[in-house]
Amino acid sequence: MSPVARLRSLTLPRRDWLAGLFAFGVFVLISAGMAVAQTAGSGATAATAGGAQSGDMPDNAVIVGNGWRCRDGFALGDSGNCELIRAPLNAIVTANEWVCMPGFRQDGETCKRLMPPANGYVQGNEIKCANGFAMQKDETCARVIAPANAFLAGNGWRCRAGFAREGDSCIALVVPANGYVRGNNWYCHLGWHRVKDTCMRTAVPANATLRGERWTCNAGYRQEGSDCVAVRAPANAVVRGSDWTCNPGFRRDGDACTVIIAPANATVRGDDYQCNAGFTEDDNGLCVARSRRRMLRFAATDGPVIRGMPGPKATVAAGSID
Repeated sequence: MSPVARLRSLTLPRRDWLAGLFAFGVFVLISAGMAVAQTAGSGATAATAGGAQSGDMPDNAVIVGNGWRCRDGFALGDSGNCELIRAPLNAIVTANEWVCMPGFRQDGETCKRLMPPANGYVQGNEIKCANGFAMQKDETCARVIAPANAFLAGNGWRCRAGFAREGDSCIALVVPANGYVRGNNWYCHLGWHRVKDTCMRTAVPANATLRGERWTCNAGYRQEGSDCVAVRAPANAVVRGSDWTCNPGFRRDGDACTVIIAPANATVRGDDYQCNAGFTEDDNGLCVARSRRRMLRFAATDGPVIRGMPGPKATVAAGSID
């Protein structure tokens, strides 16, 4: 007898019978999920998407997607089993691995206590130097010596404004005519642009406006090489910015604006047409009546309906919807 037949043979109330059938369905789904997660064969495992494993699921593992992974506190061993993680002294287990506690650093299979040097301190699992000191290769903190025209910044130094770093020195910036200093670099004034180590005057053509180190053509003009030429709009078009657009009811066609001819039962909108209400566009671009798919009966009341009281009589009309 099948499991479903056994359930039906029980003399249980309808509600209890349905609850039993639901429980049976859950059991089948879980069993199917475990079957998908497992693969027949030698039991060898392979990594799948998301870090899950495929193959026979060992003890202390949980199903993940179409595979499985070891439970938290266990790690996959060379034998293919989920082995208990044994953290060394001064370490904690997190997920499927162990990490050293703050103030300690991993050294092989142990956690070694961090001993900060003079002018240093421990942060998490690292040693850091205080401001004004720099970390050396032997993990000591050496005092930072700033060169002339520089100041200390964190664990290093920076050049003052008007100076640029060159190796271990700060060299004064050489600012050309029509230039000015900003921070550790120099820039050209408005109307001039930088060319190598000089500031060259920016030539602004007619019908253009200078913007920073460059110029842009005014509205109604477009750039052609180093000049600004007027935008010529065709008939039934207007100039917008550095180009032109067709008036409503016309469509751009190359260098001209052609009138939009709307089919029957359509209305021109902008640079295209749309079918009127109750019509739809077919493959030939025509607007055809929508088919009557079903009828809707709706009621139009002649007065408000108050909850708990009988409402007024309604008149019924028929209409079509798509």
